Amino acid sequence: KTNSMGIDFKDEDIKAVQTIASKILEMYDLREYLSEYLEKLLKEMAPNFTEIAGPIIASRLISKAGGMEKIAKMPSSTVQLLGAEKALFRFLHGEGKSPRFGIIFSHPLVMNAPEHLKGKVARLVASKLSMAAKMDFYSKEYRGDKYKQEIQAKMKEILKEK
Repeated sequence: KTNSMGIDFKDEDIKAVQTIASKILEMYDLREYLSEYLEKLLKEMAPNFTEIAGPIIASRLISKAGGMEKIAKMPSSTVQLLGAEKALFRFLHGEGKSPRFGIIFSHPLVMNAPEHLKGKVARLVASKLSMAAKMDFYSKEYRGDKYKQEIQAKMKEILKEK
């Protein structure tokens, strides 16, 4: 038996807690490995798209769209609303406000934008993501850095508006 602040732990209790902690650490390591693998895969498959969105958001958007070809054929307004289907249908049935963003909301530029500018920033990110998807699918030319610079320049303009 071991003493703790509240109760006495038996050896079997300690072993159970250690096993759980070990499994949590294994899951964390697996998550890291899968995250690195996903990033490598996406940088090969969709380098421009991944450069702008980041690997997690890129994978969620591509998955939600049904593949790179489908996302490349979508207008930027649809890319912007991917993941907000429930809110969109609620709006179309006269219940609730029109959604301004879906998965794109988790993009750092959108999340960190002032509340009244989030919609505008989401449109900007979606438009560049749409161009990047088309570039990745149809031409394979890398312009991710250029698109990122254009986003940063436009963000400065948007933030000056306040």
